[in-house]
Amino acid sequence: MSEATYTTSITTSSGATKSVLQHDVKRNVTYVIANGKQTAPASVNDSLHYEAAVTVDKVTGQVVKTVWSNAQDFKDVATPAVKGYTADKQNVSDKNIAHDHADIKEVVTYAPDAQKATVTYIDQTTGKTLTVKTLKGYTLEDTGYNTASDIKHYVDNGYVLVSDSTSGAEIVFDNDDAKDQTFEVRLKHGTITVTPDDPKMADVLPDNPGKKYPSGVAKDDLNKTVKQTINITTPDGKTQTITQKAEFTRSATVDEVTDEVTYGPWSKNVVLESVDVPNIPGYVPSASVPEITVTPNDQDMTINITYKKLDSGKAADQGGNASNGGSTTGQSAQNGHSGQTQNNAGAQQLPQTGNANNEKGALGLAGAMFAAGLGLGFGSKKKCHED
Repeated sequence: MSEATYTTSITTSSGATKSVLQHDVKRNVTYVIANGKQTAPASVNDSLHYEAAVTVDKVTGQVVKTVWSNAQDFKDVATPAVKGYTADKQNVSDKNIAHDHADIKEVVTYAPDAQKATVTYIDQTTGKTLTVKTLKGYTLEDTGYNTASDIKHYVDNGYVLVSDSTSGAEIVFDNDDAKDQTFEVRLKHGTITVTPDDPKMADVLPDNPGKKYPSGVAKDDLNKTVKQTINITTPDGKTQTITQKAEFTRSATVDEVTDEVTYGPWSKNVVLESVDVPNIPGYVPSASVPEITVTPNDQDMTINITYKKLDSGKAADQGGNASNGGSTTGQSAQNGHSGQTQNNAGAQQLPQTGNANNEKGALGLAGAMFAAGLGLGFGSKKKCHED
């Protein structure tokens, strides 16, 4: 309590001196933010004023009488609102304060409110939610969390980061009690294309050393050859083999998250041109070899051509190619697996089968022998071209 002060002295008719004594009771209201993350409201200072009439005996100098003014009330002070905080007092109220009351110090403390934030990781490729990270804490405090480690986990498993609404910074709780904070991290499936000229087996992915290529991207998955084999057996029992090839290629796309392999289309169809079967006087071949178009879905084909001796009366009218006698064998192979075999007498045209490349050998010793002995003459084509 501060000391009273005399301000005036009045001499009464009885000879006594009457003085007026004054005194103030002061009040200080201070606001404190408990976690120190927010600026506190300004302090409030006010006071109450009191006076006392003091009568002093003129002769003895002793105080005869002191009369103070009545007790008073301080005005209530409403506690200011601070967003995200709750004060321990909604207002400061000091009532019935006597003149001799000590100065008053009031402290209002704001505690931070509970806050929540979520980080949702989304697979943008599938549209599905991968995980939701829930963070709990208090107003304006650090969460101690950023997305770096979780993003790395997904990238290590084949994902590619698309966007991160946290910008990679540590998340700090806000002061909005009405709405939780929400963040999104969007990722998509990483993909890699494997070309037919660079197939893969158990190789490590170039952008993800923790994973290897799945099966389905090896050489045989991306390259396919369909063969047409023509076996020409001349009357002397010697066989000349001509091989035509149709080659096809395609690329594959590997999903680095699921290991799923998807394929592009095979290269376009291939035309295998006709082959001239040798014309041997007095004999008729069992089949011809016309031009055919081969698709990637076709299978390997084998044509076996033999010769049938004509009756002497028909020999003079023999043509270069005939349609009777002999056999044609269709032998299918899809990606190295043997298929069915069928025999066709007098086949005129091959079934369609697979990929491009043309090979043919000359009719060698057998042709020379027949040319010398029988006046043999024949020609062949062995081209292939794309459709």
